[in-house]
Amino acid sequence: MNGKEIIAENGEYAVINSRTVHACYNIAGENYYHGYAIQLSHSFLTDNIRDYETYRFDSYIRTTKQLLKDIIGRIVAEAGQNRKNSELVNKALAYSLLAYLINTYATQ
Repeated sequence: MNGKEIIAENGEYAVINSRTVHACYNIAGENYYHGYAIQLSHSFLTDNIRDYETYRFDSYIRTTKQLLKDIIGRIVAEAGQNRKNSELVNKALAYSLLAYLINTYATQ
């Protein structure tokens, strides 16, 4: 990420800031890796964070924090659901994730 190699362990999360050059690949010898990409759009961020352009998130998070795992787990579980309230649930989860990231990992 940005010219620096980061090796992720199982269960770790990466926060990749806008305009950060990155690539992901498996170094364990398999032909695949299993991961999820959750993208918060630039418009979502600028609409919900005053002075967003002055914020940066820590580039890499090594965490076992259960709340982050719970939010991401709920986002993954909701993906592909086709319920009447899926859009509302997805928006609520995106706001929860954003609030958590700002409170825990953002710098200005």
